[in-house]
Amino acid sequence: MASAVSEYRGILRRTQERHGKMKPSLYLTYDELDSYLDQKKKFELMFKKREFWNEMESSELPAFFNDCSLFPSQEEVTDAWDSIRKSRTMNRERKKMRSKTAMTRDDVIEVAFYIFVPQGARMEPSVTRSSTWMNPVVNGEEGQKLRQHGDEGDVIEEADIKKVGDLVAKAYRDRKDAPDT
Repeated sequence: MASAVSEYRGILRRTQERHGKMKPSLYLTYDELDSYLDQKKKFELMFKKREFWNEMESSELPAFFNDCSLFPSQEEVTDAWDSIRKSRTMNRERKKMRSKTAMTRDDVIEVAFYIFVPQGARMEPSVTRSSTWMNPVVNGEEGQKLRQHGDEGDVIEEADIKKVGDLVAKAYRDRKDAPDT
């Protein structure tokens, strides 16, 4: 149990530092630790599914996250991997990087927790992830996940194209008629 707590605290500290938190603070809550361990186990199982000689190519990360029912943008994945490689080089954890694309289990878990920050980090989702047109975040839930589960229930309703067209046309007219400031 002590090693799990130590590992959890390390992940939280590194995640907060990588996201630019000046004074990382750590509070241990057993519910958050339990949630972290469950999520980590899920990431490890999906890594085992894709590994080859205890490594995975970074190009497989989108498929890995898809297997985990998570849908980060390619930019988020690239930024996370670059940040982790940079911090490891700066900290001299690895004197010799194996490859720019080969990732170990620990690398993949670090990337996953960089993008999907554990609750214990006490960081606002708006700081760690941003909602974009291609990857919307709706009420803290990923839009892609809502779309994927749309068949089970009407989570996302189909839009009437006429209403959408009218709305866009009205916005265009309003913008055109507005005085320049």
